[in-house]
Amino acid sequence: LRARVGLLESAGKGTVVLEEIGDLPPRIQASLLRVLEEKMIRPLGSTQSRPLHCRIVATSSATLETLVESGRLRNDLMYRLNAAVVTIPSLASRKGDIAHLARHFVAGTRCHLAPDLLKALLRHTWPGNVRQLKNLMEQILMHSPGRQILGPSDIPQEHRHLFGVSDPTHPQKVPASGARPSPGERRRRILQLAIDRGAIYPKDLYSIFPVARSILSGDLASLKREGKLRRRKHSHAYEPA
Repeated sequence: LRARVGLLESAGKGTVVLEEIGDLPPRIQASLLRVLEEKMIRPLGSTQSRPLHCRIVATSSATLETLVESGRLRNDLMYRLNAAVVTIPSLASRKGDIAHLARHFVAGTRCHLAPDLLKALLRHTWPGNVRQLKNLMEQILMHSPGRQILGPSDIPQEHRHLFGVSDPTHPQKVPASGARPSPGERRRRILQLAIDRGAIYPKDLYSIFPVARSILSGDLASLKREGKLRRRKHSHAYEPA
């Protein structure tokens, strides 16, 4: 076998981020521990070890001690990872960051956030932290194509109760009875998102539209056939044609 260049080696002198370290299978945790201890890696198919140059950062939504107690993390790996710990406060405890982050997530579009929308965002507890806020802003953009000023009524109907929003001022923007958008409407929103963001990835759509991934792939293919989207070269992204 020819030696393969793996993730850690391909990072060179950069940084590898391992999200939710407690979700790694025990076998991978054992391999990671050995790499951290020896600062060496052995590529698949090779009999020679090579020095590791990258920096490894592990993230977790729970403390490492909690992961160990629940059996999700090796005790010896915890001590290796505990060399330098950075604790990021929850979004709920950083209310002052919510408006800045929300504006950041719509940057690059033609949209502006109304003061009433920013006030509504402050009412939520954000158990999903920054990722939940990012996902919400993407949904708002998808539900409000063509709008330049986004307000509380642009929050998807199924989420409005979380923000104390009622009596929407733009009911025409929400499908009747909470129904899913038609295929044509869904494709129009996908196209608008691509225009606003410059490009979209299929994975960006999975958390926004409650339909099967195969359907969303079909929507992208249809927009491509119609000449409205094109596949970016050497990428999974789609951009306006």
